[in-house]
Amino acid sequence: MNLGPDDTARSTPFASTAHDAARVLADLAIERATRRDADAARQAIEDAELVLEGVEDVKAAARIRISIGEAFLELRETLAAQERFEHALETLGEDGPVDARARALLGVARALAGRREGAARAAFEEAGLLYEDLGDEERVIAIDRELRTLEAAIEESPRSFSSSHRISVVPARSS
Repeated sequence: MNLGPDDTARSTPFASTAHDAARVLADLAIERATRRDADAARQAIEDAELVLEGVEDVKAAARIRISIGEAFLELRETLAAQERFEHALETLGEDGPVDARARALLGVARALAGRREGAARAAFEEAGLLYEDLGDEERVIAIDRELRTLEAAIEESPRSFSSSHRISVVPARSS
């Protein structure tokens, strides 16, 4: 029996290796960012994203992207972080694993909060609901605390339309 190229299943022997390498590099990026070694963290992120291109399992790649987003958050690069989290959410879809979707939504919320955007509230609430579905009460309480801190910061921010501090644009009249 002769088998041709169309009769065999394609297999990439390095697919699992790429997944493992990308995951390790993403974790390394988080560790280095946490230690405030920004250059080393960015290098690990760059390496992880390069290796990530070889990961065939899109759900696994989404989880790695979430870790990369978390590294960017540690570096306070909120736009880059948000991009990774949103890409992961899009890949995971509505029916994706709840734990990964919750983690990605929490990342989006934190990225938005880092820029003091009011949309962070909705993202925190959505993430909280997903963690509630998972039964992770500790995480729900932590998210509630973050949400309260965010609301206080936005309320006090001069950039906010609902700021409790009024800025007068009309000069006071002299008598």
